[in-house]
Amino acid sequence: MKKLFSIILSTFLMVNLSFVVSFGETVQNSELIESVQVSQVSQAAIITKADVSRGLLYCREYPVTVQIDDVDVPTKEKDVPPLIVGARTLIPVRAFFEALGATVEWDAENRIVTIENDGSTVELVIDSPVAKVEGKAKILEVPAMIIDHDEDGTGSTMVPLRFVSEGLGAEVSWIEATRTANIVPASTETEEEETSTFETNYGPLNILNSNAKEKMIVIDIGHGGKDTGSIGNQNSSDELYEKDVNLEIGLKVKDLLDLAGARYIFTRESDVSMELYDRPALANDIGADILVSIHNNSFDTEKPEGTEVYYYSKVDEQGLDEGALYGIYSKDIAVLVQKEMVDILGTVDRGAKESEHLAILRRSSMPAIIIEGAFMSNPGNLEKIRTTEFKEKYAYALVKGLITTMNSAF
Repeated sequence: MKKLFSIILSTFLMVNLSFVVSFGETVQNSELIESVQVSQVSQAAIITKADVSRGLLYCREYPVTVQIDDVDVPTKEKDVPPLIVGARTLIPVRAFFEALGATVEWDAENRIVTIENDGSTVELVIDSPVAKVEGKAKILEVPAMIIDHDEDGTGSTMVPLRFVSEGLGAEVSWIEATRTANIVPASTETEEEETSTFETNYGPLNILNSNAKEKMIVIDIGHGGKDTGSIGNQNSSDELYEKDVNLEIGLKVKDLLDLAGARYIFTRESDVSMELYDRPALANDIGADILVSIHNNSFDTEKPEGTEVYYYSKVDEQGLDEGALYGIYSKDIAVLVQKEMVDILGTVDRGAKESEHLAILRRSSMPAIIIEGAFMSNPGNLEKIRTTEFKEKYAYALVKGLITTMNSAF
């Protein structure tokens, strides 16, 4: 059955992905395609020549500035300047990533551009929605493409700024008022210092026991792409999107799960869109044992604050509960994660609450929880949410509670 499913999946993806990019040639790379999940296909955009033309015209009138460590990086006259297509900023690959210190290689025969920096590698196929980061297939909302803006017969190889930068370990910020993107290269020294501080402040994690290590965990990083989630200080110069906070927390969770020896899959690991119902569907399709969704809260007044975790105790058509089916209960996970979150974050305890109305909980087969770390609509909570300390503590509390519950159940 697994072999048959793999064949069907590969065929489905090849058929669908062959129509994803209508600008330029479509590359069907079976090695990449076979490793992509069905739910990710919808993340790729359909890009046309008209989309590119509009992007060029608009960005000539309203230019995009790209910086590295707050210093403007100029483009040569022959290069296509940075432009926005399909809500994604594209930049000429050599002009910017060689300035970042990366090496750029071009495979003309296969139309593949490879960017490498400090051991991190990103590989993109021209006009293909499938890329590789550290050898793992990822879906692009906008693919790499070759654009000849001055029609001189020589084009610039344009790649998605944020996708490649973050794939190389850099951080990217965007200032809408000045249409400026700033790339901050990864610092090995800083990362090692932060890891050391994190371990000192919060102590070592327990590892999963041998039975618990066999269980599959899906971590859903809430919102992403066009879906910003809650917005802190909306319409101000320092507004903060929930999707970005959730992503930072999720990537820290990933590192901690590695330390614990866990098996896991993430619904997203970058700023990409994913439909709400596709998230539990992914967990169901792979036969996950536990689903955890990372969020932060909001309300229409500033008063509510604190942390809460939602769960839904499921019973199947035969009357079997979660314990009988999966060996663990969503309520037990929620209660213990809630306790760790409140203890470690120091937030107001709003409790572990049951709800059958939330899609992540209702549409997933396995025990599932949704964590609402703090309120972005509350000024005091928002101030905490902005800090690295909050994100580290959130991730640590989540994983600690999860490990404790799993080791006890399995």
